[in-house]
Amino acid sequence: MKLKAFSEAKLLSDVGFRERLDCLNEKDRLSHHIHRYPAKMIYHIPYFFLHDDQFCSKEDIVLDSFCGSGTVLVESVLANRECIGADLNPLCCLITKVKTTPLDKREIDNATKKLLKKLETKANLCNTVFPNVDYWFTRNAQKSLAWIKWSIEECEFDHSLKDFFLVCFSSIIRESSRADPRIGPPVLSKEMRTAIGEGRRTYPEKLFREAVRKNRDRILEFSSRCPTDACAHVLFQDAKYLSLKDDSVDFVITSPPYMNAQKYFRSTRLELFWLGLASEKRFACLDSYAIGTERIKTSEYPHLRKTGIHEVDEKLEKIFEDNPSRASEVAKYFVDLDHAVKEISRILETGKLFVLIVGDNKVRGMRFPSHDIVVKIAEEWGFSLSGMVNDKIKSHGLMTKRNKTSGLIDSEWILVFRKEW
Repeated sequence: MKLKAFSEAKLLSDVGFRERLDCLNEKDRLSHHIHRYPAKMIYHIPYFFLHDDQFCSKEDIVLDSFCGSGTVLVESVLANRECIGADLNPLCCLITKVKTTPLDKREIDNATKKLLKKLETKANLCNTVFPNVDYWFTRNAQKSLAWIKWSIEECEFDHSLKDFFLVCFSSIIRESSRADPRIGPPVLSKEMRTAIGEGRRTYPEKLFREAVRKNRDRILEFSSRCPTDACAHVLFQDAKYLSLKDDSVDFVITSPPYMNAQKYFRSTRLELFWLGLASEKRFACLDSYAIGTERIKTSEYPHLRKTGIHEVDEKLEKIFEDNPSRASEVAKYFVDLDHAVKEISRILETGKLFVLIVGDNKVRGMRFPSHDIVVKIAEEWGFSLSGMVNDKIKSHGLMTKRNKTSGLIDSEWILVFRKEW
């Protein structure tokens, strides 16, 4: 589907990227499934744009300013595009680095043997301490997890190999806990309580060995298809304030957090604590800066916060009467989104394309057409809409309803903009 056809497709209700690119419908594609992550972008979408020179040529530098677990960067590397990803979540940055870093078979196999041998020895370690650790993990699970992490850190590996094993370790933390693995944020569900009451036990070392085996195969398959000169850069930065120079990238494809749909930071809370990537205070700070956060200070909503977008502010006034904190959350979302689009406009070269994937949702029973609102925001920062299509979400992987007045997002809007000035 070329740019003209894409533009003409704006009236379609369902483009179906999975159906159009059914050759990609592998159960386990390369390094994409190394680590769980809530509501990941399907890799069909970046693949479609990155393999059409009308959207993105081989000389272009690609940016994903909300890179999450690295879907866009993996496909960019495979398409032999230099790429940059940014995220405010340090776990996302680690996962993305691992997914996009090719490894040598001999080196990874030798390192694996060394690590597994280390695991066979035992030693007494100090307990790992972070908020509610005893609530989420049994004492045996804590000891096993602490031993795995210590073993990884004690082995002398280069950074790429150490990061690989740390991501393997992170990938088993949820399954080693009492939290329900089917739900994004850690939740001790009724089903998990029943399983625990019936004697459920976890075996982290067994899970880790299996994760290393599977992820070894994934990363080696990725490495075998990775062009030798492909390059990915990962920035631990806020999408609203990137360190990149003006007009320094040629193509942007990104998907900001969906309003009211997913608690991204909370979904990685246990992993961040176990890896030592965030203290409780640091976690709260990062979460409060994230777009779509629910961590709003009481002091922020004694008065209604306006976004400057008429159709948004009109609905916020009604929400504010009933629930000031929810009105503040929604206002912050669109204000932050405005800053992120402004930053993309600064970084993207004039005449180049910007693809944004976003979903609509409801708050307090009111529908917010985010795709229409984003179009207005983008136009304010020098973009013109080249085309937009709607793609149905077939799987909600780890997505959950927030409450009775907000439903699941059942489709995504793919918006294509051109920077005019």
